[in-house]
Amino acid sequence: MPKSYFNNRFNNVIKPHFCFMTIEEVTRGYVYRSIANKWAASRQKLWYEFKDPLKTKYEIINNVLVGITRDQWTSFVNYRYKEETQNMCKRNAENRKKQTVPHTGGSKPNSRRRAEMMAETGSKPRRAQLYLAIHTKKDASYVNEQAKEICSSYAVSGLVSPTNTRRSSGASNPSDNH
Repeated sequence: MPKSYFNNRFNNVIKPHFCFMTIEEVTRGYVYRSIANKWAASRQKLWYEFKDPLKTKYEIINNVLVGITRDQWTSFVNYRYKEETQNMCKRNAENRKKQTVPHTGGSKPNSRRRAEMMAETGSKPRRAQLYLAIHTKKDASYVNEQAKEICSSYAVSGLVSPTNTRRSSGASNPSDNH
């Protein structure tokens, strides 16, 4: 998202409607990241809705959507058709296929999860504790056998204590009985 557009929206729309109980720069950063994520997701959704492999690039450019200016639509379609962009999309798809251990973390950033775990326990969680928290299900089982082996190796090496680690959602550790 263009910085000038964000600054305009933040100063003229968001700031007048809300009272921030923190430093403005912290708020500005949080709002920017939040809007940027939504902006990226909507661009992705828009492209997959209107991309048509049977149409040429110029046919897609000429099919300007309601609510989008012709210039914005043209630059968006040109960006999506760039060879660099297409290579990046292919590379990202290949990398996603290589991920063999799923997680239960959803879209919550690990930084926020780490802060929640620190608030629960009073101490900063180690990487192994964070890994354990996002690779176990709500019923305290592991997401798959590979995750179970990795978590077990953390316990054996002493990086995490299976009886003291808690999930950030408040659920018990996999070794605890409910």
